[in-house]
Amino acid sequence: MIADTPHPMGDEARKVLAWRAIDDEAMELKLDETQRRQLAENIQKSKRDLKESVWRSFKHVFLLGKNNVFGMLTLVSCIRALRIARSKT
Repeated sequence: MIADTPHPMGDEARKVLAWRAIDDEAMELKLDETQRRQLAENIQKSKRDLKESVWRSFKHVFLLGKNNVFGMLTLVSCIRALRIARSKT
């Protein structure tokens, strides 16, 4: 698989790391209940956004054929093919 562009993934990964760093310092920061809840929500959102950015970035799969020529599939078509194959077994 080849990423269209790695930049969105890097940005989202940095957000996850930043929220986790704040979480690691939560005791020293003396966050109130609302701030702790917002922190937990932001951590979950950043994890979800990172996962989504990976799915958006890696949407093409390249396969090397028997004749040494690359063929391109979309990730969606690969997932559909796997689901069909699983349903037949």
